[in-house]
Amino acid sequence: MVTTSFVQAADSADRWRKILDSQSAFAGRSLSISEEINASEQQTNSHNKAIAWLLYSAGSLFCDPMEACAVYTKQCSTMLKYHRPDDHGRDAGRRRGQSPHRRKGHDGVQRPLRVWLKW
Repeated sequence: MVTTSFVQAADSADRWRKILDSQSAFAGRSLSISEEINASEQQTNSHNKAIAWLLYSAGSLFCDPMEACAVYTKQCSTMLKYHRPDDHGRDAGRRRGQSPHRRKGHDGVQRPLRVWLKW
């Protein structure tokens, strides 16, 4: 949720669009969500809502806590079917944040992966 709150956006829809665009760029194809799964996830995410308020009260969220929670939860509904073994993230470190399909990095992925790989 904290990472979701870092996305600079005008509103919840803009924040979600930017995240889905980043996911699609990394996947090398346009992705969508399952509205049925999203509806179920949004109705049953009370623990995430509590965590969002705790993060907010600790000064660790950078947007409205319920917006961060809703967009974060929506990410669980992204539909992605794996067609090839290299679609899996197991070798993402070797690729240093590059899409296996496009062979180029994505700004939203490069920096976190560099930090994670050094850790």
